[in-house]
Amino acid sequence: MIIESNIHTHTTFCDGKNTPEEMINAAIDAGMKTIGFSEHAGVTVTNRAGMAPRVVKEYKSELFRLREKYKGIIDVLTGIEHEAYSCENSDDWDFVIGSLHFLEKEGELFPVDYSADILKSSVEKYYGGDYDALACDYYETFADYICRKKPSVVGHFDLITKYCEREGIFREKSDIYREAQMKALDKILSLGITFEVNTGAISRNLRTAPYPDDFVLREICKRGGEVVISSDAHRADTINYAFDIALEHVKNAGFNKIVIFTAEGKKHVDI
Repeated sequence: MIIESNIHTHTTFCDGKNTPEEMINAAIDAGMKTIGFSEHAGVTVTNRAGMAPRVVKEYKSELFRLREKYKGIIDVLTGIEHEAYSCENSDDWDFVIGSLHFLEKEGELFPVDYSADILKSSVEKYYGGDYDALACDYYETFADYICRKKPSVVGHFDLITKYCEREGIFREKSDIYREAQMKALDKILSLGITFEVNTGAISRNLRTAPYPDDFVLREICKRGGEVVISSDAHRADTINYAFDIALEHVKNAGFNKIVIFTAEGKKHVDI
């Protein structure tokens, strides 16, 4: 099956390696009918990944130009990856991915996904080495943010496990961890928001399976939720990276449909 849409992509307007037009051509070569761009919104801290306000204007202008240039060949959607501490407004986009890359403690923001060492030191500094306490904080903050902003898509729901497979620094099966995770899941699912199945960490050789893990995928399916597959592509050659793996995990979790985003809106397709 060719998955004809990817709405989680990054370019040289932010922390990606290729221009939007290079990403569009990669999507066309991959047989896609839709590509959505989702650069990081700036946050309230100096952030190498987030766009400054002037860049946002340039970003939108370029995407509108490319939308017209490639009209009839591929649909180009203008989106943003927003989060709890973002400065950029989440309105006026074709779609919004709601993510959580930072947590705030003691008046400071710290990243949860920059590196295993930063995550370890942050857990020691702010949580006394208690990873379950971090997980409770993360999932509560994430769910509250999603409920407040109601984005189109929930991005990489269990991002805090990015280094778990290599480093073993989370006890994903602990009762406290799962309870916090399921509480957040239930709150978000009550809104009917699509969950992302994200292969980004596979392309970076950090995981062998997508976010979220199989346990969460099964729970989303069991509770009547829906999913969209994306690659969180930061390079043109990862535009549909490991989509076959993601599709296998989605099917094994019990799904028989996935969401595809189009210029007319989202639609459900059989898998």
